[in-house]
Amino acid sequence: MDNFKLSRYWFALGAALIAAACHRDIIEDPEPVSRNTASITVNGKPWIGELSNGNKLLGNYYAHDEHGYANAVPGYKDSQTYLSLSFYRVLQTKEGKMPIESLILQLIPYKIGTYPLVGNHIKVYQNDTIPAISYSTMVFDDTRDEYIADLKSNNYVRITNADTLSGLVEGEIVATLYRIRDSKDGIYPDTLRIKNSTFKLYIEK
Repeated sequence: MDNFKLSRYWFALGAALIAAACHRDIIEDPEPVSRNTASITVNGKPWIGELSNGNKLLGNYYAHDEHGYANAVPGYKDSQTYLSLSFYRVLQTKEGKMPIESLILQLIPYKIGTYPLVGNHIKVYQNDTIPAISYSTMVFDDTRDEYIADLKSNNYVRITNADTLSGLVEGEIVATLYRIRDSKDGIYPDTLRIKNSTFKLYIEK
């Protein structure tokens, strides 16, 4: 991605945020639980940072117990606890904040281990207990580009700590994803590689 197109992309997002502020319809995500942390790297670049125009790129991260979600499939019963891990990249300007990218993992067993990410979060019901991953870009609640796992690659989430008493879950993510929906105005290529990405999250009650 050349610098001109990248600058134009961030300018367009900033303009959208200003327009929303004028109409008082900025979508404010809940503030993240302060003890939740993550380091997400996409195509070799970290999510978090400051842009040349002074705007900032932040992160909101959440973990949820989705045991009931797996059991919603008719006739299926499973005593395993599964997690949904949500990572949002947020653009902050003086007008406010808006989510611009999301990385979602679903049906992750809540126990120490390494789990291949071979499911499709977008159609997760067809794989009711298969760990799934997806990546999306967005402008407010309008999804722009969508990516799912490249099954020819070694995609996994490794849970290194699963403390069921405190609700803590720690681990790392490695995945290669390919684009299935193209908005034509994004900053990413057809393939995304997520490496050196770690998280420390507490399950929300």
